[in-house]
Formats: sequence, C-alpha cells, structure tokens
Amino acid sequence: MKHRDVAKILDAAHLAPSSGNIQNWRFIVIRNPETKEKIARACLDQLWMQEAPVVIVICSDNSNIKSLYQKKWKKYSRENCAAAAQNLILQATEQGLSSSWIRTFNQ
Repeated sequence: MKHRDVAKILDAAHLAPSSGNIQNWRFIVIRNPETKEKIARACLDQLWMQEAPVVIVICSDNSNIKSLYQKKWKKYSRENCAAAAQNLILQATEQGLSSSWIRTFNQ
C-alpha cells in the first residue's frame, strides 16, 4: 500500500465530526510485521489481521476532552473516534481497499 493511499484515508478520518470539534483521535499506522502480530494477538488472537499491509490503530487523546466535558467525556471520546473510523473505512472502500473495524481486544 502506497503512502499516499494511507494519507488519503487518514485525511478522510480527520474530516469526521467531533464534539466541540476537539478532534481527540490519534492514528497509529503500523506496517512492521512483528508489531502487527502483537496487535493481532492483543485483539484476541485474530491473527488474520497480520495479512493486512497496514494496520491503523485509532486512539483517543483525552487530555482536552476531559476538561471540556467532565461528565460525558468517555462517551464523546468513543463517539468521536467511531466517527473517524467510519470515515476511514468509507475512504478505504472508495479507494477499492478492504478494511475491517476491530473492536475486540484484551485491555
């Protein structure tokens, strides 16, 4: 997968709506086979994930969202990242790429 393909996917994810336009999502792009294996194992041994040329992990930077939304920051954090994930998946599909949303993992 070319860098520009990944960049286009990430650009689409950045255009997702977020609470107060805080954009708390952070993206980690993983190409390293050993790291992809560790992630697949952490995702309850879904080892098929290692076949993907790229794994994109979406995390939330909660520092600002906690201060703005004291009572609902966890909910908003998840919703914001989910919206980014949806845009990411839609853009990958638009580019003719396959993708999968993985939510199950061992914390």
